[in-house]
Amino acid sequence: MDACALIYRFEGALKFRTAAMELMAQLSAQQTSVELAVSRLSVLECRVKPLREGNAALLKRYDDFFCKCAHRGTECSSGGRRHALACP
Repeated sequence: MDACALIYRFEGALKFRTAAMELMAQLSAQQTSVELAVSRLSVLECRVKPLREGNAALLKRYDDFFCKCAHRGTECSSGGRRHALACP
């Protein structure tokens, strides 16, 4: 999942936050199990603003979300190994 969708989910204006959450709900509505692939770059992109602004509460919300994710092989790193986060 791209960072912008996650940023909308956690800190977007109500209109965008609602749209992002509704889309995620629609995508998973008829699935018994859903995994969300999030690249390490997206994780870093999400953390930039809260770190820059010293917003510990927002950073914790992101960290709590990403801590639920497990490493899965979906993104190529510079070393040729594949890494990403897959969130149930």
